[in-house]
Amino acid sequence: MVQREDCETFQACADLDPAFAHGLDAAAAAGVEVLVHACAMGTQALRIDRRLTWTPAHLTAI
Repeated sequence: MVQREDCETFQACADLDPAFAHGLDAAAAAGVEVLVHACAMGTQALRIDRRLTWTPAHLTAI
């Protein structure tokens, strides 16, 4: 879930969390389907809005 409304794609930030980026890429390579959605935010609630494109980080090592 991406808590921004101005994104069209998602990629794990390897600079901030290389272990997460590597783990997400490895899971996808093993067949796990990565689903990424933006959420619409309001003062009363958050709701799932639209699906975003996921792009692998393509890391070679942590």
